[in-house]
Amino acid sequence: MSKQQINLKKYRIFCNDPDSTDFHVKVEDYFGTLATILNLLKNNRKLNQRDYQDILNNLREDLEYLQDNYKIVKK
Repeated sequence: MSKQQINLKKYRIFCNDPDSTDFHVKVEDYFGTLATILNLLKNNRKLNQRDYQDILNNLREDLEYLQDNYKIVKK
């Protein structure tokens, strides 16, 4: 199993976890973390379709959580 696969499978747990999302928003690295997940997805060719679907579904749910609970303001 490649390092990218291990990281992506970890993000299946990371995504859509309100406590984790709140933490990443608080420390101001949520968007960087999201970009990292998307980049790993883009570059990983070893995940099966179900893994991709699970990760993307969790990202969608995570973004819906952000939409419902946060407001983006310019720094």
